[in-house]
Amino acid sequence: MPSTKRRLKLLSAAAGFAVLLGGCGLSAGGPAGGGARSPSHSGTHASGTHKGTTGTAKHSSKGTAKSGGAHTSTGAAAGTLPWMTYSTYAHTATLKLVAGYNSELGGLNYNGYGRGKMVVSVPTGWKVTVDFSNQGRLPHSVAITHSARSTAPAFPGAALPPSELTAGIAPGRSAAFTFTTGTPGTYRIACLVPGHQSAGMWDTFMVTGPSVTPSVKT
Repeated sequence: MPSTKRRLKLLSAAAGFAVLLGGCGLSAGGPAGGGARSPSHSGTHASGTHKGTTGTAKHSSKGTAKSGGAHTSTGAAAGTLPWMTYSTYAHTATLKLVAGYNSELGGLNYNGYGRGKMVVSVPTGWKVTVDFSNQGRLPHSVAITHSARSTAPAFPGAALPPSELTAGIAPGRSAAFTFTTGTPGTYRIACLVPGHQSAGMWDTFMVTGPSVTPSVKT
């Protein structure tokens, strides 16, 4: 039978071993709670998934906004003004001119304006179609000229046919012509029937820089 001193040493060793097992969360039967747990790993995985989802949503939103902006820009490419329609995408404009529109200047006017009061502006390099009609009581014509002394078109095709420039077209008739704007500057919309321009039947045609929006000012 072991001595009292030896029994005390054995009991002390057993107690130390039990404390060691308890600190590790173990028992003699195996892992505590029936198995190992890793809460930190699970939490990290969930957090990573959530962050990835948020990033995808942000990217999708930016793409949609950009697409919407491009659509708006395209929608703004066409414009309608008094007496003119235009397309900044196609670089084209259609100008409506009505000779003898009202009694202003005794009927010697375009769209009711004369003596340069109507100012039509179109960028350089644009294709312009003039839709001309005569609702006055006299024959009238139209041409885009350099000045009051000019009798030739400022740009190729920027007038009625030569046979109608001085003779004019009869009341109730209409005609059209198309030309491309050239050097920026100030020109005239003029009736070349003798005596009409000097009586005030002319308005202003301006060719602007390529980035300027067309306009009609009165």
